Amino acid sequence: SLLSIASGTLVVGSYDASLTVTDEDGASDSVSFTIEVTVVQDGNLEIIID
Repeated sequence: SLLSIASGTLVVGSYDASLTVTDEDGASDSVSFTIEVTVVQDGNLEIIID
């Protein structure tokens, strides 16, 4: 499956997120994770999903 993030404005910081996946039988499972958005020294955007 594909997880897509729409384009927009990202603000540096830490974000709590969750994802729920439902299979063909209707059973669902959820996972929580943190998205950390930082700007590293070379000016590139770094996004860490943990």
